[in-house]
Amino acid sequence: MSITLLSPSAANHLASAAVDRRVIGPYSTLATAVEAAEKESFSAAILDVRLGLSDTTVSVASLLAGRHIPFLFYTGQTLPPSMQTHLPDAAVLAKPAPPAELVASVSRLLDRPRRP
Repeated sequence: MSITLLSPSAANHLASAAVDRRVIGPYSTLATAVEAAEKESFSAAILDVRLGLSDTTVSVASLLAGRHIPFLFYTGQTLPPSMQTHLPDAAVLAKPAPPAELVASVSRLLDRPRRP
């Protein structure tokens, strides 16, 4: 399985850590991220809160949650109140984080039991 992501900095961290999963992405537009969240098969996802200046990834996170795909927000921002309300259990890792911390966070996501 693979890990999808929307954060270019996460891609660099995971590649340098030689994570034993194929990394797909990053997706830089909301449309491509939504399409991937709807159709792609992957084990986990790393999202930033925003894509561009105004788009949030709440729709992507909602699709992932509906498909029982674990995800975390790797972001330099706090989750907006609407996202906190809609996704109260979302994992958040603040940027910048050491690569080892990002890899450990992804490992925890992958270790979670996955619902069908």
